Amino acid sequence: MKIKDRLQVIAILPLTLALMIGLIMYFTSFYVHELQDKGKISKAISKGMFELNILAYEYMLHHEERPQVQWQQKHSSLTKLLSSARFKRAEERDVLDRIRKNHEDIKSLFSQLVANHKRPGVAAVSLELRKRLEGQLLVKAQFIASDASQIAESSHMEEMNIHSKVNLLILVSVAILALAVAA
Repeated sequence: MKIKDRLQVIAILPLTLALMIGLIMYFTSFYVHELQDKGKISKAISKGMFELNILAYEYMLHHEERPQVQWQQKHSSLTKLLSSARFKRAEERDVLDRIRKNHEDIKSLFSQLVANHKRPGVAAVSLELRKRLEGQLLVKAQFIASDASQIAESSHMEEMNIHSKVNLLILVSVAILALAVAA
């Protein structure tokens, strides 16, 4: 190989590798941003469920209208968040559908809890029903928190996997470039 050809290869190879690395990093940044959005959504769901639980506890203790109204407002904002969330992977869509279902079940349980409190009747039956509804409400809320945590963990692991692959690719590209220059 002539010196002129070697110099051309040495000049073109780094440019090609730099372009390739740049394109990979460009597309990877979009994917990582999407994963971070999933993490933000799952954290918002967890936070919303935590706040719903606090308001539900407050209502269960005092049976006042203020926590009931706040609970309903928080539930509505969480419903908007859940309806706007979109995931590409089938497993994540299934988990999101399960969260939505449990979220609607929570609304029904809370409505029954409120109706039970406002209904005159036998206190022992009402107390038993209230305890059962409270228990179901808390179990459904825990399911939602667990599912949201699963989505966040999956997104985080996928993001770490992407970062490690990109780092390996950059290391291999630098090694190829070093071998080409040395040759």
